[in-house]
Amino acid sequence: PAMYSNRALAPGVGAPGQWKGDVAVSLIEKSGIYKAKFYDDKPKIVNRVVRIVNQKLPNAEIEGIKVIWGI
Repeated sequence: PAMYSNRALAPGVGAPGQWKGDVAVSLIEKSGIYKAKFYDDKPKIVNRVVRIVNQKLPNAEIEGIKVIWGI
């Protein structure tokens, strides 16, 4: 059986950029390393994650990188 019976309740469903941004913030805080790179193949998600990290952790350095597949 699925962990979530209702997909709308599963983390990240419907707002992957927000979820990935929150996870990035959590990982940065837990690791204590405030310099990070974030990779994704969707530019909107990359931009959203970078914006979330910059808002929640203004002292963190994050670089968003758009990955191009199939080259």
